[in-house]
Amino acid sequence: MLNPSPTARAHSAGRTLSAALLLSALILIVVLVLRSRARDRIPVAGETSQGPPAAGPAPDSALADTTEPHRFAQPATPPEQLCQERLQALDRLLAAHAALHAGTYPARITDLDPSLGQVVRLDPWGAEFLYNSPGNRAPYQLYSLGADGQIGGEGEDTDVFLAP
Repeated sequence: MLNPSPTARAHSAGRTLSAALLLSALILIVVLVLRSRARDRIPVAGETSQGPPAAGPAPDSALADTTEPHRFAQPATPPEQLCQERLQALDRLLAAHAALHAGTYPARITDLDPSLGQVVRLDPWGAEFLYNSPGNRAPYQLYSLGADGQIGGEGEDTDVFLAP
């Protein structure tokens, strides 16, 4: 039986080490994403971030006001809060992407690997999030122009930037 040369052994060990490091990085990313999802409880499409409705006394059918069919319904998440939650979810996906690609961020949000998680590209008003890489003061900028789709504004029209 032939013994492999020292160069061949070193090359084989290097490949094994590279594969082990890659696997470790992937496991770490999955754990971090799962922990952040559990901590922040990212809503799935159609859910609100409020959780299940609180149990309360059942209305007396004889006294129930039929003009208010949804009076026990949970209030919807405010669009600004939902926008910030979606921006934070995208931020986590961008961090996972960078961890897998030697610290580089994608040129476009559409370049994110779908295997990292669900990519929500639209703000609560139906417009695509704006993403600039590189950003002015960070590796990237991620934001929404608010309800009016214009720069600036007040109230619901205020631009929403990823909160630090």
